[in-house]
Amino acid sequence: MFGPLGERAWAGDDWQPEVLWSDAPGDREGMVFKQKGEIWVNVRLDPTARIAEYVRFGDTVVTRIRVELTPQGNDACTVNVRYDWTAVNEAGNAEVAKRAAAMTIDWEEAVNAALDRG
Repeated sequence: MFGPLGERAWAGDDWQPEVLWSDAPGDREGMVFKQKGEIWVNVRLDPTARIAEYVRFGDTVVTRIRVELTPQGNDACTVNVRYDWTAVNEAGNAEVAKRAAAMTIDWEEAVNAALDRG
């Protein structure tokens, strides 16, 4: 369910990644993709450890996103998400504040709803 392609199952209609580079089909560690005009790199994809990490390169902010899942029985999980934002210019400072305030996605709810759908 993680990696740019797998997240289509739960991330909503706005999530439409365009793969720019990958060494093989499917979700891969190291793949590069574009989402809403920003370049992303899937820097870690470890299904065994249930961890995915991305770096997103914007014009004003570089974002590192780490997602870690902890199973809660057979059909639910706890989702721990960490965002690290780095402003790359003065405009990025305001953008970091704006992004922090706009965090509206409930990752745990979205992932568990996708698990319910199978």
